[in-house]
Amino acid sequence: MSSADRNLTPELSYSWEIGADFRFFNSKTRVDLAYYTVQVDNQIVTVRVSPASGYILQVRNEGNIRNQGVEFSLEQDMIQNRDFSWVSLLNFGLSRGKVVGLPEEISEITGTQYGDIFTSAYLGESTTGLSGKDYLRTEDGKIIVDENGLPQIGSDKNKLIGNREPLFSAGLTNTFRYKDVSLSFLFNGRLGGDVANITGRGLLSNGQSKLLETYRGRQVVVDGVVKQPDGSYLPNTTPITLDHDKITNSFVAVSSNFIEDGSYLRLSYVTLGWDLSKYVKRTSLTGLRCSLTANNLFMLTRYTGADPTLNADTGAGGTGSAGIDNYAVPGTTSYNFTISATF
Repeated sequence: MSSADRNLTPELSYSWEIGADFRFFNSKTRVDLAYYTVQVDNQIVTVRVSPASGYILQVRNEGNIRNQGVEFSLEQDMIQNRDFSWVSLLNFGLSRGKVVGLPEEISEITGTQYGDIFTSAYLGESTTGLSGKDYLRTEDGKIIVDENGLPQIGSDKNKLIGNREPLFSAGLTNTFRYKDVSLSFLFNGRLGGDVANITGRGLLSNGQSKLLETYRGRQVVVDGVVKQPDGSYLPNTTPITLDHDKITNSFVAVSSNFIEDGSYLRLSYVTLGWDLSKYVKRTSLTGLRCSLTANNLFMLTRYTGADPTLNADTGAGGTGSAGIDNYAVPGTTSYNFTISATF
């Protein structure tokens, strides 16, 4: 059940942008640059509330956020003559979201829940965080292991374990033309941006993950440290056997094990076109063109799921759901043949 706060006020957005358009070398080099900032006050989100209120969810105002970013494009005529041309276009963009204000005594906006992983936004931090469980760790990040070789799990269920915001995204388009034939292709990708692999976690929990073929029944030594009576730490040397119990309770139960780097490089499309207009000059057509396009041909990534760009719910508000791989259907490779006629 859900309700709306009686004191709900309108969400207000303020934005401004400054840009520049440059042309060099008789317009053979074209540069576009833009900087923007958007601030949203009294953001309206749906949050969990105490069941004592009679409801589970409530729609209310939960603070102010600011988004700033830079967009840059460079288009260059590499070669231009009567029969042959080559044009290259580079796009670059980065965006940073930050929570700049929250209601009193609130330090975190929690969005949609995926098991024990939440989309979260912390005061003074990114608007695209991920929170959940993690292992107990030393100050320098090493996992703390008990005397039996088992990693220790922290009690904090809302620890910041990832950020879905990439460092930057970019794309490179090249278009070649030889007489009436053209060829264009786009490479695009991003650096950084964590992904919550909810699908992979479910497959592992249900015994359907391919990882189990390699690790089930195997003896391993957890890469961590054991705390000594004097408070110091020594490297763990005690092996454990990865049976069902240990996989379930010491690996699947820890949210941070399913936060992965979403960096990727994709060949987004390749298009081969042929302008046939000169063959229809004596007809009622003024132009005729055919093209063959192949989409989503290949992708290079370390992400172990289907696609690091999956979005659990494109209509989600608040902290959003980009970077959540929750059994969504990944993009497929497709081929399209097109004929365009102009009368």
